[in-house]
Amino acid sequence: MSDIVDKVQKLLAKADDPACTEEEAKAFYAKAQQYMVEHAITEQQIRMARPGERSTPEARRFQYSNDWSFLPGKRMMLGAISQLNGCKLIYHTGTKVKPQFATVIGFADDVNFVEMLYTSCLLQSSRHLRGMSGTQKTSFVGGFAVEVFTRLEEAKKMATDEAAPGSALVLANRDADVEELQDDLFPTAKPMKKQQAAKDPAAYWSGRDAGKNADLSGGRNDIGSKREELGA
Repeated sequence: MSDIVDKVQKLLAKADDPACTEEEAKAFYAKAQQYMVEHAITEQQIRMARPGERSTPEARRFQYSNDWSFLPGKRMMLGAISQLNGCKLIYHTGTKVKPQFATVIGFADDVNFVEMLYTSCLLQSSRHLRGMSGTQKTSFVGGFAVEVFTRLEEAKKMATDEAAPGSALVLANRDADVEELQDDLFPTAKPMKKQQAAKDPAAYWSGRDAGKNADLSGGRNDIGSKREELGA
């Protein structure tokens, strides 16, 4: 794991401290998001200036669910986190086996952050699901995902606005490299049908409320221990 991801993990661990106020936690998260955006901009500028030393995007396949339960909600969650961190996503559907897999395409640090944040958010949302029906679970996790997307989008915009002029264009070039790799690896991939997450409005809005208080630090704890708790 790179120094920047380690740095973000340590910073965001402060936000998880019980003694930390809500405003302090928001400040820690905003700073962490700023680090990720600045890192992406700097890395892309180096790639453009030194073609011989440029890093390249990668594709990483990982298990995002151990079964078929509330898959639309899980896909919304993973999709939202991937999109806001400059990654493309391919779901491997049509399999009859219970574990569900996806391939995340992006630069290494971004892919690491997506995997860590998805695992953390899924764990947090799953703690609210006891006693819910399948439809309620999908709606709750979908609402949670929408709120997470909104918060990430706001933080990313703030970080990009505070960066040097032209940073948005630099990130666009980075996105183009990721998209090129996606087209090379999965030329026949088709857009997934839009996920329906609000079939139960009460559960959906409960999920939105829970998402407002979600810890978006992602990697502050070991991924493996989180997955054991999830059973994923």
